[in-house]
Amino acid sequence: MIIFASACDANYAAMNLALHHSLLAHATDDQWVHWWVTLDDETAALANAARERLVAHGHRDVLRVVPGDAVLTATPGLRHALNNRTGGAYYWTWASQVTAFVAGSAAPSDWVVYLDSDNWCLGDPMPSLREVPDDADVAMLTHRFPPHRASMKNRAHWWVGFNAFRATPRGQAAAAWWAAMVRARCALHDDGDAYLDIPSGLAGDQPPLHALHRIAKVHEIQRPGFVASWNADDSTLDLGAAWLFQAHEFKFSRDGTVVKRTGYPMPPAFLERVAAPYEAAVLAAAKELHA
Repeated sequence: MIIFASACDANYAAMNLALHHSLLAHATDDQWVHWWVTLDDETAALANAARERLVAHGHRDVLRVVPGDAVLTATPGLRHALNNRTGGAYYWTWASQVTAFVAGSAAPSDWVVYLDSDNWCLGDPMPSLREVPDDADVAMLTHRFPPHRASMKNRAHWWVGFNAFRATPRGQAAAAWWAAMVRARCALHDDGDAYLDIPSGLAGDQPPLHALHRIAKVHEIQRPGFVASWNADDSTLDLGAAWLFQAHEFKFSRDGTVVKRTGYPMPPAFLERVAAPYEAAVLAAAKELHA
């Protein structure tokens, strides 16, 4: 079983539902579910209503709505850590906590794949997991900064938005350590990324990923086709092979209207084939949520 897991509040609910629709459209393996961890009561109500509508319209019942309180209750120290975080830092704290929570209850043969809510599948994500060697416990993507942004690699090699943990003892331990490290640095207001030449305040949950190879066997996903705002203008990018889009800096109102696009350059082909369809998908999801 492959368990995709994401978390968001009402501000990202339409984006998360668009993500779920993209999984329904592209994920070819039928042995998967999508856990949606809801960070407020409004999102829980919207997500449950969306699940009921999807089932009523004949879609597979693969959406699992999990209240954020379940993660808070099961994770010692998480409330204290979150009390020390606001804004973006509050939300990035959840990625590792949700991953460890789901991995802790999974079977050893399961994969737990954390997905940022502002991800969107343009193709089947499953081949990215099938390339992982049988003896690997963790699989991750790098940021894949283009050559003209090579200096940005200092901010972190690994990207958090598509992290896969096999629920082996080593995989569970790696997820648990990542979550514990993030909680500890939140509680202590720790910026300590100087050893990676990362400026203070950036990439707060990413640096601990550099240590996971000490706990488990880590595989770097090689499959081409990961598209993000920061590499949209990479001249070598093949949009025909694109399978995952990370909508970094894109923001939407509750009704699905675009209020901000990325500040990175967006070539015409990217606008036409990625950004515009994504914005339409979020708009449709918002209308569905607030019908």
